[in-house]
Amino acid sequence: VIFGRWSFIFSMVAGLAAGLALVPLEGDMLAGSLIALGGLGIAAATARRAYLGESRAAELQQKLLDEASYHAFVDSAIEGFFRTTRDGRYVIVNPALAKIYGYDSPAQLMSELTDIGNSLYVDPNRRKEFEAAMAADGKHHGFVSQIRRRDGRIIWIKENARSVRDEDGQFLFYEGMVEDITAQVESKEAVERALRETQEAA
Repeated sequence: VIFGRWSFIFSMVAGLAAGLALVPLEGDMLAGSLIALGGLGIAAATARRAYLGESRAAELQQKLLDEASYHAFVDSAIEGFFRTTRDGRYVIVNPALAKIYGYDSPAQLMSELTDIGNSLYVDPNRRKEFEAAMAADGKHHGFVSQIRRRDGRIIWIKENARSVRDEDGQFLFYEGMVEDITAQVESKEAVERALRETQEAA
């Protein structure tokens, strides 16, 4: 509605300006026409500012709705979700990841686990390997590692992650999902062990 009103006023301004250029006016008629032209110009500018303000408000509202939906999805996900800095600090984690790693809450995880490379992975070089994979492809699926939970228990996890950059290509953070695959790994190891024992006994 505002956009249509602004277009109409702009057309009126343009038409009046063209009329003044084609039809010579004198005295009071010229002054009156100039006043009218100025008034319409002010009205056009005001309508345009109102339209832009309404457009920005609508964009902001949609952005907030999208972010709220995104955070609601992340918080309710059964898989762990994270965002980390390049130097190994968590900036966002969801409740599922806190549970996988043995923490009571996302806040506790982020406050206590501040050096992923040295405090999380059993192999301290694993973080460097993760970063190398991100640098090479910008993403990595099925990054399997052993990690140490808060209670000291060692489990297996699988990460699917990507590097997130801004419009200028500047790095922002790593983002990904984590799945506890300890049961699958242990089951596979048990099968392989049983098969090996059978072969040795034959």
